[in-house]
Amino acid sequence: MNSRRYTMTSLSIVFLALTIMSVSAIGQNAYAAGGGMSLSAEGSGATVAVSGTTDRNDEPVMLVLSNSLGIHGVDQLTVSGGSYSTSINVSALDDGTYTIKVNQGESGKYTLSVDIDVSGGSSDSSASVSNQTASVEEEAVSTTP
Repeated sequence: MNSRRYTMTSLSIVFLALTIMSVSAIGQNAYAAGGGMSLSAEGSGATVAVSGTTDRNDEPVMLVLSNSLGIHGVDQLTVSGGSYSTSINVSALDDGTYTIKVNQGESGKYTLSVDIDVSGGSSDSSASVSNQTASVEEEAVSTTP
């Protein structure tokens, strides 16, 4: 009977230690820099400058330019130092609204899009979007069961 109590006590201590280590690891992630991605598009004449940031340096960012008639351009952007950028020539595009969509990997957290307007082969549209979260918000999310 005594050895059974000793075994149960030992197992309880092991499970307690594992729980403390798991909670500690989750808590450390809460203080990491805000995760996610941002996207900005700035039109200036026949060129739209596209740039953004991401907390993932290990995968390229895929960019798709489209409108209601289909896809008008695809590009793969290299991430360097948490940033990516390219420019899009809109001089040959028909008038209308175009969507610039970027994604990185399979996570929905790393998919963003903005709309730009093209008229007469130029654009003066400016749009940006971000889903990057602050450390405090991450802490609240990571500690919720």
